Amino acid sequence: KADKIIYVSEMTCKTQKIHYPGNKNKMFYFPIPYLKPRRTGKIFPVTYKDIKLCYCGDYNSHIRNLKPLYEAVNMLGIHLTVCGMSDLTLKSSDNIQILPRKGTSKVQEIETDADVLVHLSNLSGTQIPGKIYQYISTDKTILFILDGDKHSLQKAFSKYRRFIFAENNVENIKQVLKNICDLRKTVSNEPLEQFKAKNIVQEIIKIRRTKK
Repeated sequence: KADKIIYVSEMTCKTQKIHYPGNKNKMFYFPIPYLKPRRTGKIFPVTYKDIKLCYCGDYNSHIRNLKPLYEAVNMLGIHLTVCGMSDLTLKSSDNIQILPRKGTSKVQEIETDADVLVHLSNLSGTQIPGKIYQYISTDKTILFILDGDKHSLQKAFSKYRRFIFAENNVENIKQVLKNICDLRKTVSNEPLEQFKAKNIVQEIIKIRRTKK
């Protein structure tokens, strides 16, 4: 009997409209907003070999597959910091630091030091890891690793011209990382204005006023 139903995943919203066509006019998608942009002004390295990547989030193997990224950066010798809980036992190396889940301040420190923030898609389902909405508020380059319903994910997020996409396999990740210095020039590396809390609230108010 809800008057309006708001989803924070565009894919979930579309799926629910298909399953419940009688209520589709009550369903709306609004992304998780951010309050303030996070800019560090960090200069991006000239060569891919000098970039620092970070993945901050849990990565249980039945939900997300981190192994291709781990293997790709290991082969390339690129620096990667992983911070999160998992059932996998990944080893640190000269260029890879594996950490357990950390508090907010430490995670922000890791993200500030990184040149590239990694978003790892779920293996299945329509839910999007919330980290992507936090990363949108930064001036960092974002590597969006596609998994699960890859076509729908890329279609939903490519319109923002904010992300560099890679298939979740070793060879494609390696290829993208080798070219990331040029690829980042094809996208925006600034906070997305439409995801600011003020703008999202204004859109929700419009829906409340105009949709009956």
